[in-house]
Amino acid sequence: MSLIDVEIVITDQTRPLTQKGFGLPLILGTSTDQDYAEYTTIQAVAEDYDATDDEYKAAQAIFRQSPHPQRVAIYSFERDETPEEGDLATELNKLVQLHNDWYWLVYAPREQEADDLVDLADWVSSAGKFAVLTNEPGDASSIVSQMTTVAGLMEASRVVLFAHTHPDSFPDAALVGRMAPIQPGGATFKFKTLDGVPEARFGTTQILALHDAGVNTYVRKFGVLQTSEGFVSDKTYADIQLAKDWLKARMEERISRVLFVNEKIPYDNIGIAQVIDPIRTTLKQGTGLGLIARGDDGTGLFEVRAPRREDIDPNDRANRILPDVNWDAIVAGAVHNVKVNGVVRV
Repeated sequence: MSLIDVEIVITDQTRPLTQKGFGLPLILGTSTDQDYAEYTTIQAVAEDYDATDDEYKAAQAIFRQSPHPQRVAIYSFERDETPEEGDLATELNKLVQLHNDWYWLVYAPREQEADDLVDLADWVSSAGKFAVLTNEPGDASSIVSQMTTVAGLMEASRVVLFAHTHPDSFPDAALVGRMAPIQPGGATFKFKTLDGVPEARFGTTQILALHDAGVNTYVRKFGVLQTSEGFVSDKTYADIQLAKDWLKARMEERISRVLFVNEKIPYDNIGIAQVIDPIRTTLKQGTGLGLIARGDDGTGLFEVRAPRREDIDPNDRANRILPDVNWDAIVAGAVHNVKVNGVVRV
């Protein structure tokens, strides 16, 4: 006979799974060999980099934005005078083996080749990261030529090309600093004012040529400096890619947690519903955050579909595979232009 009247056993299901971070930028530099480190202030950056280093200037441009990220990561390697093709991708591949909790990429050197930008675009496209890249110094005409050529070579949905006649003001880093703290996909890249970045001195024809190529710049409208268009280099919009990345990451995390905290999910219709629920929850959250469009009644314009157990191939059931789970949603996008027709009467 037990002398214990009440026995309580608590199973810990509170352990958090790692969430993919979207607010941490990485500055990739080539001025010196310096291990990866994260900084919360520009004063901390100054302990490792001189104020004349491009890495320091990029971090300064990020930290001076409002709002700005709480942390900035920097990794620098000393590049050869005649670098090998693909060396930037090689360094990034080595880096993410140990440090992969960053999303935004800023390339610090101001002297750069078109091949460097294309290589970085290829790398972020395959790695699921996001980059904002600018041009090397030059006159307005040469910059337009360079950036429109580069845009045609990459056609990437994960790269914002940001042309500027003063790249030494680090407009690319400033834009990352301005956008990184915002809910992914919750803001357009257009209309953003960047602290410390002057107006880009392009003519109207040059600006139109940049936009036709999917390249952004920094203009003054009604006396206010602001970013233009918000394109990625494939001529779609940056906030759409960020929204897709956020939805994918949060769905994976929520489904993984359901599988982790339960001893098992039964392969029946009730168990299938347990797996589907995190997808629906993520889409509802995305609606509330402005990523997914709403109907007139305020509900999100999305649909989730999954098969019933009896309709699933027995081989899939035997292999414990749940196939044919599908969802579709209409992204909210953003209003960039307004057309108004009016009639004046006497």
